[in-house]
Amino acid sequence: MKKICFGSIFTLLTFAKTKINQNDLYSKILDSALQSRNDDEGKDIYVDNNPGNVSRYKTGTSLVDAVVDACRHIDIKEYTKKINEQVIPYINPKMYKKLVLAFKDMLYCSDIVDNTLIGVSYGYTKNVIIRSSIFSFSELLSNILVFAIIEQENDCTGLFDEVTREYLNNFTNEDE
Repeated sequence: MKKICFGSIFTLLTFAKTKINQNDLYSKILDSALQSRNDDEGKDIYVDNNPGNVSRYKTGTSLVDAVVDACRHIDIKEYTKKINEQVIPYINPKMYKKLVLAFKDMLYCSDIVDNTLIGVSYGYTKNVIIRSSIFSFSELLSNILVFAIIEQENDCTGLFDEVTREYLNNFTNEDE
């Protein structure tokens, strides 16, 4: 099963990363979210990037409630900017298209209603994402991450067994 939750999206990103370990990538994703709130609350939440905890999140374990609640008040433009500055540089550019195709496939296979807003940016609904071919990668990634953090049941342990390195690599780029 391919389920959209923080664990499945984070797992895909760890397969596509370069020049960073998974603990630092995890910290950059969540610290960026916490620093992108509309208000000052939640900005002092400590993101525990202990290797044991980070590995648990890749298996689908729920994020800490304080992080999920803090992300409900995110400024998506600020988060997109921070993702572009602090996360995208650590994603292999050859993997961008594969990640987009994997996100689209996961949405297509999901039981999420077609007109559901994915994240918080206008226009990023399930059916628009599935049918579109041109995206701002950082904006799509930011919205997918916000959706995975706050909208989905984040305890999806064992619910994304099909999200493997092979699954991601099966999507081909035209330039390969």
